[in-house]
Amino acid sequence: MFRASKVKVNVAEITSDKAQPTTPIDKTFPSTNEINRTISIESDGKASINSAKDRRISVDVTYWIPSNTEKVILRKTWSDDFDFLYNLGAKIYIYIFENEPEAKKLFPKIHQHGEKFKESEEFRSQALKFVQTLSICIDHLDNTNHITKILHAIGERHVAFSDQFGFKPKHWDIFLDALEVALSEHIESFKNFDETKKEEAIFVWRKLAQYVITHMKRGYVEGLVKKYHNSEDVSLVEFNKAAVKI
Repeated sequence: MFRASKVKVNVAEITSDKAQPTTPIDKTFPSTNEINRTISIESDGKASINSAKDRRISVDVTYWIPSNTEKVILRKTWSDDFDFLYNLGAKIYIYIFENEPEAKKLFPKIHQHGEKFKESEEFRSQALKFVQTLSICIDHLDNTNHITKILHAIGERHVAFSDQFGFKPKHWDIFLDALEVALSEHIESFKNFDETKKEEAIFVWRKLAQYVITHMKRGYVEGLVKKYHNSEDVSLVEFNKAAVKI
């Protein structure tokens, strides 16, 4: 199904404040038209892109130990191949930028390229970086405590982005929307899955997506508490806790 080689996931790069190295130029990237295909959640639950502004209420999935059946589904429907990861990551960010234009300012290095941002090395690097976090989750389904620590570290790092680029608690929900929509579309592409299997797989992936964002949110709040500990501006921490809704 996928032609390119597997991508090696580097946990240190994903959880660090440093920018991820740009994607190797010898890779063949899908065309802009290929990754710019529209998707949205239609009334029958199938993935399509234009509709997620109505789905901004995220679900708190704090405690989750996947069953053996869930592990099988997740591993069977995932791939670490380059083309798959890049296409999924690209769709996630295109969805975010189209449905939450304000989020563009969080990625100035990407949007300095204007309308051609999808062809930039910065966009390609960011697209891969987010989905590599999902790869870590799939690799450690037998140890969700390890996953949680990584997700908290990523969430905590976004406190710095609040100061630098204006990251807001509401942005977690658009990331969840984008993740759920892109993964739903991915499952719909499995021609050998009947509707029951597709629905089951989409349900499991949504649970994982909600788990990921829940713990990134919690890491974000923990980061706020650390930053403003002994600070008189306690109101800011309380405001962000309320806005994150955990």
